[in-house]
Formats: sequence, C-alpha cells, structure tokens
Amino acid sequence: MMHLILGPSGSGKTFAMKEQVKRFSELNPDAKILFLVPEQFSFETERAFYYGLGAEASLRVQVLSFTRLANFIFRENGGLAGTYLNASGKAVLMNTALHEVQDTLLLYSRQAQIPAFTAAMLGTVAELKYAGISCAGVDELSKKMGKCILKDKLHDVSLIYQAYEALLSKGWLNDEDDLDRALALVRENGFFKDYTVFADGFKGFTFQELQMLEAIITQTGDCWFAFCTDRIACREDCSDLYAPVTKMVSRLISSAQKNHVPVASPIYLDKPRRFRQREIAHLQKNLFCSDGEPYQETAPHIRLFAAENRYREITLAASQIRKLVREQGVRYKDIVVICRSLEPYRPIIETVFPKYGIPVYLDTRQPILSRLIIRFTFSVLALVTGGWNTEEFLKLLKTGLAGVSMEEVSLLENYLYVWNIRGGALLKEFTENPRGFAGEKTPEDLKLLALINAAKRQVLIPLLELKRKFEEPPEKGVSDAVHKTRALYDYLISQKIHGRLPAGNERENQEHEQTWNALMDIFDQLVFSLQDTPVDGKRYVQLLQLVCAGYDEGQIPQTLDQVTVGGADRIRTNEPAAAFLIGAAEGEFPLTSEDFGLFSLMSGETPLRQH
Repeated sequence: MMHLILGPSGSGKTFAMKEQVKRFSELNPDAKILFLVPEQFSFETERAFYYGLGAEASLRVQVLSFTRLANFIFRENGGLAGTYLNASGKAVLMNTALHEVQDTLLLYSRQAQIPAFTAAMLGTVAELKYAGISCAGVDELSKKMGKCILKDKLHDVSLIYQAYEALLSKGWLNDEDDLDRALALVRENGFFKDYTVFADGFKGFTFQELQMLEAIITQTGDCWFAFCTDRIACREDCSDLYAPVTKMVSRLISSAQKNHVPVASPIYLDKPRRFRQREIAHLQKNLFCSDGEPYQETAPHIRLFAAENRYREITLAASQIRKLVREQGVRYKDIVVICRSLEPYRPIIETVFPKYGIPVYLDTRQPILSRLIIRFTFSVLALVTGGWNTEEFLKLLKTGLAGVSMEEVSLLENYLYVWNIRGGALLKEFTENPRGFAGEKTPEDLKLLALINAAKRQVLIPLLELKRKFEEPPEKGVSDAVHKTRALYDYLISQKIHGRLPAGNERENQEHEQTWNALMDIFDQLVFSLQDTPVDGKRYVQLLQLVCAGYDEGQIPQTLDQVTVGGADRIRTNEPAAAFLIGAAEGEFPLTSEDFGLFSLMSGETPLRQH
C-alpha cells in the first residue's frame, strides 16, 4: 500500500515520517527499512535516527539518496565492477567525441573545441539521460521534424551523444547510468519485496528516479511518501503554490493505480510547527501566495534593511551579528548568511567580518586554474610545447616554484628586457653586460653575469629534458597520454615542486595540498580516458586546460564556532538561531529560470517536453 503525508513547508512532515519509522521499527524488529532523502539531507537524517531510535535500531534503517540506493543495489546484486569516470574524465571523453565528429556537425562545428561547449554538451547529455532519452531517441526526434534549426540541433546532439557513448562503452562506467543499471537488477530479482520504503524531502524526480519509484511501489508491501503540498490534484489553472510537487504526487498515485497498488487516504498536516515566532510562520505561509494575507501585528523577529551598496549591506549584517552575540548570547555557529551568489560578496565579507571580529566560514568552491601549482604547470607546458616565450618564462619564474630566488628572478628579468631576449636566444649563453651599454664589463659585472647564467641554466636544463621526452615517441604498448603524463609528473617530482610551495596559514596550506591532490587526480583521469587516443603535445595541453577549467575546490571549516556564509543553492542549515538573507532583489529570490544545456525551455523547443 502507498501512504502519503502532505502539508506545506514546516508543517511537521519529516517529524511524522520519522515517527512512522520508529513505530514500524518497534512493531517489526526484523523489518528491513529504506529511507530515501536528497543527497544533502542524508547526514542529518542518519543523525536524527541515531538519536531517535538508538544505536542498535538505527542500524536497521538504511538512509539513502538515489545515488547511494543504486550503489546499495549493486553491492547486493553485483554491478560495481568497472572504473567510474569523474567529471574530469567525462570532460576529456566528451571533448574527444566532439573532435571525432566535428566535421559532420551542421550547427556546432565551429564551437566544437571551445571548452564551454564541452561543458554544455555534458550538461545536455546528462539532462537527456535523466529524462530517459537515448541516442536513438534523439535521432528519432530529429527525423520526425521538418527542416528547421531545431532539426539540425538535434542532429548534431545525436551524433555527439552517440560518439560519447561509444567512447564510454570501451570499459568506463558513468554514474549517470547507475539508476538505469540498478533498475534492470530490481526488475529482474524483485529487490524491494522484503523492504518497507520511506521517502522524504523531494520536490521532484527525474525520469530515472520515477522509474525506480514505480518499481518500489509495485514491489514493496508498504511505502510512505512525504511531499510539500496541500493537495493531490492541481487547480485547473495550475496557479497553486505547490503545483510542480502536486503534479508529481498525482503521477505517483496514477502509477500505483496502474499497477493495482492500493493508495491510503493522504494524511494532511496544516499547522506550522517549524517556526516558534508567529510572524515568521505567517511569512512562510503567505510570501509566495497570490492571495496572501497581511500580518496585522508587530513583527520584531523580521527586520528589513535597504542598503545603497553591497559593502554597506555586509557592514549592516556584521553589526547585527555582533549585537546578537553580545546582547543575546547567540553562538556564531548558530548564525547563517544566505545569498544567491557568493562571488560578489566574498571579498567584502573577507574584509568586513574580520574588522568586527567575526569568525566566518565561506561555503564556496573556487576554480583551481588560479592556484599556484596549476599556473606553474601550464607555464612549463607552454614553454615545452609552444616555444621559448620570454613572458611565459618570466611567469614561470615569478611563481616562486622554479628553484631560483626572487633576487635571481629580478636579475634575469632585467637582463631579458635590457637586451630584448626573445625566442631561441633564451637558450644561448648570455654574454652581454648586465648593466646594458655601460662599456667594458667590470669584475662585478662578470660575477653578476655568471649568477644570471647559472640561474637560467638551473631552470632551463630540466625544461629541455622535459621537452625532449614530450617530443620523443612513446615506448611500444604505452599510450601518448601515459608517456606525456609520466614525463610531466617526473619533472614535477624531480623539481620537488610540492616541497617548494610557500608555507602559509592553515587555510593556505590546505589549499596547496588540495590542489596538488587534484592535479594528481586529473593526471589519472587523463591517462584512463585517453588510453587508445593519439595526442600530440598541444592537444595534451588543450585537454589538460579543459579539465582544470572545470575543476574546483572547497574548504572545510577551520573552527566549530563560526558564522556560515553560502549560496542558496549550496547551504544547508540546521535550525539556525538567526538567518541573514542578503542580496534579496527581484530575479535573485526567487531566481529567474535559466536554460540548461543547449535547449531553450522558454521557447518550448526542448525535446524533453516533446518526449
């Protein structure tokens, strides 16, 4: 039987679900229970069951996201054998696929080797997979259309999609296919027949997830779902606040009825339980309603600030945080600051909050392209594969990782500019006076010239050896990617680059370690994904840049008691004492919808709608 718990946000649905699990677990001590939640809620849910059920009973409840559910099914029935590609490997394979079919594309031949297009195609293919549309499905959609731009677009997407899948089929596993593979096992052996399944916290499902839910509904004896909606059918004009969720509920009910699974009368929860303050509960209930009621009383727990710029906005927030801590005893860890995008606020927060003595954790991810090790690596590769460019050579020296002192770097830079050294002249022994046209060289000049040449040789000799390795053919049975990656890795290790990283504070040291590990992971993915693909030096650098451009890093909190600042799409709060919403402007909250991938949702051309 399928059970539904429905109610608006903050009405106690999650609490009711956990009480149902507790009651069911007590009545059926040997029962197998699965509790499905979105990925970001799994930790908090597991912790709640530990404290609510006890250590022993909580072990009988498997808290899973859909990703972990697929892994759970594979561990029980097989399916884990193989090598998964991460985002880096996928980017390399997609770019390789684009390279293969570039000449046959009708619309996107010029864009095929642009890094942003690789990312867009990865997003498009992922969207198609989540919607259950295969390569053949895209091709079929294309053939059904009359001559138009969308037909050409679908034609190109179909070719790229097929080439990408062909590369994946050479032995790689794609996590975007896990639910499809798991579903086949579920249907084959009735995996859920011995389980009772609960699902909470979802606002929508992909086609893959809906297929898995249909299998759950038909195989389990009992399944429970909690949804943030106040009805099981939408109004005719779909104007109700929870219309998308309500449509999903209707679809699940239809699926149950189609498979002859009884549906219990829904449990409706309508009293606000999350907020102790009446004005906040009223705001939650009426904010996005077209017929919302005004609040007639004073609202001391809601404050609005209008600031003329972002700096003033952050200053106001910082002063209020200090007031809460000093006058009301609120802990910093119980305060959150939420914005739509953290990037415009990041430098301001890093300046203002320390002035107020506020410890802060910025929940954000930064691209690694600006990191010291990565900049050094690409300067090395630019010299090795692109010629001896003086500016690139100086960029390499100024990273501080080349093994020469800053004084020697200054002397080299002065000499290069005084004598206008370019190209191959960089490789020759320097003989001119370091002071320029100053007559005969003095003993001090000769000593200085020897120092400059020694510093230059210290940098150039390892680079020349790396260039030789890059240009020589690999050994028999060794791919180009393995050969070049090994040469680059050996260079970095021989130059002790990891040990030359400047020591800083704990956060900076953590960043250096993260970036080094990320670079090693990128090397692994390049080697794995380019096993049989011939690549020359420039193509290798292009692929490495592509992967690094899509790689970012986050930081872990440095202390327990600090204010958390994050974007609305990333931050996950757990009953904060105070929340500051900054940048609350039209188009930001709620966010204006944007197209994803190559298809425009606004124009209705997306094949997902037609499918």
